[in-house]
Amino acid sequence: MAKTKRRDKSRVVLRTGESQRADGTYHYCWTDVNRKRRYVYAKTLDELRYKEEQIEKDKDRSYLIFIAKLLWTDILILSFLTVSDSRNIKQPLTKQYVVLSVTAMMNSS
Repeated sequence: MAKTKRRDKSRVVLRTGESQRADGTYHYCWTDVNRKRRYVYAKTLDELRYKEEQIEKDKDRSYLIFIAKLLWTDILILSFLTVSDSRNIKQPLTKQYVVLSVTAMMNSS
C-alpha cells in the first residue's frame, strides 16, 4: 500500500522536514553536524523552500569542514601513536592525551 504524502491546508505536498503550523506559517527542521535539532520559520512555503536551499548549501560546506577536521584528528592520532612507539611511552598515557587533544579540537569549532 502506498504511503500517503503529507500536505498543507492548501493541499500542497510537503517535503521531508517541512510542516505547517496551526497559525498557517511553515517551519523546517533538520539536524546539524553536531546532531542538534535546528528550526527555521517562514510565512510562505516559497520563502521556506528558499531558506531550505540556503541551509543545504551551508550544510554541505559544514560537512566538508567537519570531514577536514576529522581527517586532521586521524592524522594527529596516528602521529601520537607512532611517536609513543618510537619513544617507548606507555600506551594508556598516550591514548589519554590523544583523547583530550581531539575533544579540545572538536569543542573549539
